[in-house]
Amino acid sequence: MEHDEAGLVTGAVGQIGSELTLALRERYGGEAVVASDVRMPTDVPLRDGGPFEFVDCMDPHHLTRVMQITTSTPSTTWLPFSPPRARQRPLQAWQLNVNGLVTCGAACARCPVRMADWSWKEQRALDCRAASST
Repeated sequence: MEHDEAGLVTGAVGQIGSELTLALRERYGGEAVVASDVRMPTDVPLRDGGPFEFVDCMDPHHLTRVMQITTSTPSTTWLPFSPPRARQRPLQAWQLNVNGLVTCGAACARCPVRMADWSWKEQRALDCRAASST
């Protein structure tokens, strides 16, 4: 993500999304990173550290509309359902990961948006940086 762009993080209230949102806001500034989820954040830094939008990434029209109104040239990040929860609810994990990826890709195609896929390797690097700073 460039410094003059904004980011939209889907699944920002989840296990990975919350950490990613906070890290991106620290790096690019709170107003540059829009957190989104189907749940309201309860974590104070996540809730109050920047903009938040209710977004169902399974709804392509809603996702496209949020991309259009939040920024003019955002970079968006799609986040997977975390493995511990995926093992408990495999069908929901499949629907969110596969169908959500398709929905995000279709929404990105309709807007001036780049899509970045957050990998587990990047999550481990984020975890290592956080652990080394404590």
